[in-house]
Amino acid sequence: MPQTQPSTLTAFGSNYPSAVATPDQNLRSQLAAAPALTAVPVPQQSVQSILEADFGLTPREVEIAVLLTDGLSYREIAEQLNISFHTVNSHVNAIRSKTGLSSVRRLPALLRQAR
Repeated sequence: MPQTQPSTLTAFGSNYPSAVATPDQNLRSQLAAAPALTAVPVPQQSVQSILEADFGLTPREVEIAVLLTDGLSYREIAEQLNISFHTVNSHVNAIRSKTGLSSVRRLPALLRQAR
């Protein structure tokens, strides 16, 4: 006979009433006890080499991909690089095609996996 998991009530045991009564308080105490997470910046060189070597992006596409991962909009990238919005859009389409992404918003996650 297969073993069954204990129900939620039995899993909490005698602490169930307090866990249900103050879920926000329990969450706050758990978050307060959790270690602080800090963002670790990815060196630019490694991002560029990943994009060029692993995905075959051109230097301009790499430049735009890095700016996208920095959070710039298409318009901001166009202004910074002195190119049109449509040119940025074309480069983004090429980046998506070469990386196999459905959205460039997934680019930072892809870079983390590629490292």
